[in-house]
Order: sequence, then C-alpha cells, then structure tokens
Amino acid sequence: MKKTMKKRIAAMLLALACLPVTGMRVQAAGLPSWWGNTTWDAFADYELIGQGTWNGKPAQIYLTSPGSNSIVLVQPNTNLMQFDLRDEVDLDDAGMQIAQVLEAYFPGIQDRYDASFRCTVGEYGQPGFGIDMDNRAVKLTLSDIPENIDEIEAGLLVALARRHLISGFYGLGETAFYDMGDMYTNMPYPDTVWTADGTEKPIDWDAVQQWLTEQHPGLTVEKTPYTKYIQSPEKGGGVTTEECYRYSISGAENLTEEEQIRLNCELWEHFDIQPQGIVVLESVNAPVSGRNALESPGDVTLDCELSLLDAIALNKNLLGMESLCDTALKNADADGNGTPDASDSLAILRELVGLTEGFQEK
Repeated sequence: MKKTMKKRIAAMLLALACLPVTGMRVQAAGLPSWWGNTTWDAFADYELIGQGTWNGKPAQIYLTSPGSNSIVLVQPNTNLMQFDLRDEVDLDDAGMQIAQVLEAYFPGIQDRYDASFRCTVGEYGQPGFGIDMDNRAVKLTLSDIPENIDEIEAGLLVALARRHLISGFYGLGETAFYDMGDMYTNMPYPDTVWTADGTEKPIDWDAVQQWLTEQHPGLTVEKTPYTKYIQSPEKGGGVTTEECYRYSISGAENLTEEEQIRLNCELWEHFDIQPQGIVVLESVNAPVSGRNALESPGDVTLDCELSLLDAIALNKNLLGMESLCDTALKNADADGNGTPDASDSLAILRELVGLTEGFQEK
C-alpha cells in the first residue's frame, strides 16, 4: 500500500512540475482569498522554486515576484475526490443518491450518511463524505487508498454522471489547497525530517556538506549544540535534559534573500529538509482544481457517452430553450473553434456516424 501511495505522490509531483512557469508576476486577483474555485492557471505566471513533502503531503512553493520573499504553498489533496453538483439538483437528494453509489465501493458508507448533517459519520479510518454547501460540491475523503483506486474512480465517474448529478469530477490529487505567506531566512534547521510515508529519519548532514561543496562552494554546514528539556508525561513528573544540535548554512548570510530562499528549496528537494521560516499570512480555503474528468468533446449532456442527445441538447441551447453549465459549454465546442455553434452539432453527428474519429477527419 505504501509503495502504491509513494508512486501516486511521485507521479503527482512530476505532473505538477510540468506546469508552465515563467517567473513573472500575476495580478493578486488571480488567487482569490474568498471561498471559490480557481485552477492551476492561477499559478502559471508565478515561478515554481521548490517541491517536496510538507507535513507528510506533497507540496509546491511558488515565488510570487523576483526579489521578494512572498510565496504561495500549494498542497494537492491526494486522499480526496470532489464531485461538483449540478445547479438543478437538490443537495439532500444528491447526498442520498451519492451515498447509494458509494455503497458499492465502500460498504457501510450509506448507513453512516446523515442527511441532517449532510455527511457520513463513523469510526476513525473509515471513508466519509460531506457536502460543501457554499460550492455545491461533495468531497469524499479516503484514509487508505485502495489498490484498485483507478477502477473505483472510473466507476464512480460513470455512475454519478449517468444519474445526472454532477458537472465536475475531480479524482485524487486533482484538487489542492494553498496558503499565501512569506519565507524568512537565516533560520536553523532540525536534525530529522518527516517522510511522505509518515516516518521520521535523520538528516545526513555530511551528504549535505558534500553537495554544498559541489554546488555552492564557500557554504558550509555549521553544527551548534543546545540542551533540550523534556517534561515527563506523567502527572507531577520531572524534567529531563537531552543534548541536541541545530544546523545552519554558514556563508548563506552573504547571499541575497531570494538566493537564500532558493537554497532552502534546493535542500528541500534534494534532502527532504523542509524550508524553515515560512509564515502563513493567509490560509486560503479556495480549492484549486485540475483536470475535470467530465470534460470530453461532444459530451454536452455530461453522461460520459456520445449520443444523439448531445446534439439535441446543444441545439436547444443555441435556440435559447435550455441553459448549459460551464463544463457542458466547454464540451459543446466539439470542433475546438472556441464557441459552441451549429458546426459543433454537425461535428457531433459526423462523429456518431463514423465520419470522424475523435472529431478528427479519418
């Protein structure tokens, strides 16, 4: 199980690292501080300067502008799925229907669903879901990731789509949360780090020194002893002491603030040493969304299949008889010219009769 999770985290970090970055600043409006959706595009003009494990979860750090210490810390939700509900569905009815669908994959979850709380309840370690009423979204949280998670995601996608409940489906790692803050330098480093699988390991500072000698000549590891006082957990227990060490990079104080921040992120990437001195100025509850699995050219009805109903739904929309959500409108642009129109209806029909394949001429 741990190997599977490590692979998923590694794949997630690799995928996120491939996002386009230019090192230029975007407007602050690109990252809303109110509850609402944004996408990875909001970070496209920030510079990705580091990635690794942060408090046991994969994370990325973006520098918001050259020469500053202002950062954004982004953490993908590797154990959470999100289902955006259609505007016309009732929240309580949707919750009960989703509980029925989930029951096939997570036995017992339907019995724990409480419509009055709009969430599942149960013992620790059980999967559960709740309804985000502000965003009309259902969030499923898994404490353990099943080996057949890809099969589960595919099954849930089709089952929820064909009940016409959702306008968005985001699998594990396709959503994230972010914090905006500052990173301060000249902070001491610990002597151990927490890894992605939840274990603690010592930092190999000899290896760090060798790397510094090769990559940053003139910088050296400095070891400073200090006394750690430990209070006994027992009531009235005494205090014991332990001799420990703090570590710092001598010579880093001569670097610019931005260079020190980049050095912190390099140590994070190469040795899992979390950057010190990060002060979160604003914890943002706005979720970041990635790939919406319901986005598929021509699937106007969002039921995960292409049929005559998609052309009919598009035509009704063009005639002003039926509105479409953002996902449906995006899918309606089957020919990719940027606007849903009559040519897209024709493109859907041509695809149905086999004149095109994937909306490309055969």
